[in-house]
Amino acid sequence: MSTRGSSTLSAGWATADITPARTCELYGQYYQRVSRGIRDQLSVTALALEGPCNDRTLGQALFVSCDQGLTDGSLVKEVRGRLAASVADFDPSRLVISATHTHNAPSPFDPLKWWKHDPAYLSFEEYRSVLVDALTAAGSQAWKNRAPALVGIGVSFATMGHCRRPLYLDGSADMYGATNRPDFVGMEGGQDDTIGVIGTWSEAGELTGIVVNVSCPSQVMEAQYVVTADLFGEMRRRLREKLGEHLNVLCQVGAAGDQAPRDLTLPPCSGKTYWDEAGMMELGGRLAEAVAEALPRAQEARRRSFLLRHVVRQPRLPIRAVSPQEHAHAAAELAALLASPA
Repeated sequence: MSTRGSSTLSAGWATADITPARTCELYGQYYQRVSRGIRDQLSVTALALEGPCNDRTLGQALFVSCDQGLTDGSLVKEVRGRLAASVADFDPSRLVISATHTHNAPSPFDPLKWWKHDPAYLSFEEYRSVLVDALTAAGSQAWKNRAPALVGIGVSFATMGHCRRPLYLDGSADMYGATNRPDFVGMEGGQDDTIGVIGTWSEAGELTGIVVNVSCPSQVMEAQYVVTADLFGEMRRRLREKLGEHLNVLCQVGAAGDQAPRDLTLPPCSGKTYWDEAGMMELGGRLAEAVAEALPRAQEARRRSFLLRHVVRQPRLPIRAVSPQEHAHAAAELAALLASPA
């Protein structure tokens, strides 16, 4: 935290392009998918916030979202190190990096090695360099761009994510399991249709950016072979058509561990399977409409003064001991998966 110098909140935005420059392998499935084109841009979006935490200090937060399948601790650590070297008045522990969970982007690392990388395509190392540079540049620029801002919060509702684990009479559950079985009793978990929106405005009243939080990953197109930010990319496109082509839109996936953008209880004849571009455009449009509905509420509620309390903790979690039986079962499942044809 820095010494207090203002009683109002400051916000700064920045974006960077992380669209692969050449053909790449798309991360997000257990088999190799080589990109056959680019449908839309992959982006990094950063929002820097600074404001009074108490009577003596300013709180800091830097949220950076990227159109990626996932992030990991090593990536965050590397970017924090870069920011520590380039931005003197920012505490790098206040950096939060999140991914939109698109399955249609290259990966900066290969933690599972489900397939052997083909050297003809963009390597994990090459793309990691691109991503780290973009995360650092956007974060640094957002921090430098911070200026007095008005902030408002609004909420709307839209059905986006559904539990993807059907539950059966024997107590078992299966990801993407059949729901037309006679022993199907319901879905293992529920869903959250809340769409959370935070808007920022300049002192002159100009909308500068929107944070969108939805409990659904951006993965309608997960089995397709094109580079795309998926439904979040479609949402951004539609919002920029309405609100300005340079609008900053930071996408956050809420609690959505076993959520997917498709309802498994619908019969196939409904035509609502949401595995293709048409489904992605429908859901992206639905989300854009929900954000547009919430934005006037956020604008009405906007104000200059907030307390910014960003608490950072590093808990020490116990390591679960795996039994020999569990290890043997997992090893057998992995061997069978690796042996199956792509």
